[in-house]
Amino acid sequence: MKSYLNLLFRVALAGVAAITFTSCEDKALVQKNEQLRQRVSELEQEVGLLEINAGENPGDQTQAIKQANDDLGRALAELEKLDGEKEKLEASHVKLEKDFRDYQKKYQLK
Repeated sequence: MKSYLNLLFRVALAGVAAITFTSCEDKALVQKNEQLRQRVSELEQEVGLLEINAGENPGDQTQAIKQANDDLGRALAELEKLDGEKEKLEASHVKLEKDFRDYQKKYQLK
């Protein structure tokens, strides 16, 4: 269970880092990233509740753990997809900035 919490912490940290270092902010992507961060936070709370319930009721928690792992897997996949889109947008941003600088050099104001 501790490794699961470590994984959730890393996902949350990666989400925060992705948002912090975004240079090309697309509002839809930023909103989606915020939703993912909120979902990761909700999953962390669910894990905490599961741990409390497991302490009170040591019965079979397999189904709850499986559901939490599935939710986490979907959130991680979506986060990875957004990271890929972010990288593409950043590369496009760099190219457009270079093209603009070249354009400014070619057509200088006098």
